[in-house]
Amino acid sequence: MRMHQDGIMINGKEMNADSVACLLINQDRKPVIGIKPKGRRIVPLKLCFQFVEDQTEGIEQLELWAQASHVKITKGFFMRWL
Repeated sequence: MRMHQDGIMINGKEMNADSVACLLINQDRKPVIGIKPKGRRIVPLKLCFQFVEDQTEGIEQLELWAQASHVKITKGFFMRWL
């Protein structure tokens, strides 16, 4: 995953910040992050991921990117499309 000012790249897929409806963070023992595109009701599985190392720092950096890009963050359970 790579974040830059205009968007985010995950699993080789580039998404502009304008096309992201929200970031969802499932706060379990090992948090799962989902990127929900605009116009979708459920997060696609290919846009779900976990940080392998430095989860706390990774989530903090992702939250900073979301705030700078004006992307909503929701914490809690979310459905994923399999």
